[in-house]
Amino acid sequence: MPKVNYIDFRSITNRFTGACIKQRAVSDEQKRQRRKDILLAAEYLFKKNRYEEVTMVSIAKKANVSKGTLYVYFLTKEALFLDYAKHEIEQFFERLNV
Repeated sequence: MPKVNYIDFRSITNRFTGACIKQRAVSDEQKRQRRKDILLAAEYLFKKNRYEEVTMVSIAKKANVSKGTLYVYFLTKEALFLDYAKHEIEQFFERLNV
């Protein structure tokens, strides 16, 4: 019987962007981590660029997720920005209380 080589699609690298395709988040922990990754990417982009210059596509690319995945977690850029701003405000007040 000939040997069959299987492709591990979870580790395929997109030859155009160099981004590794992520496996679908299934567990609650994976979903929390995916959301955190998106927020970290958004944080980086919002701190580096003006709000108007940041797009959902740029956030998706920075977070290494598809645009569709991004919209599963955040319906609009405004919703994403508000979640990011809320997190920043919470951190600010935590630093004041320390």
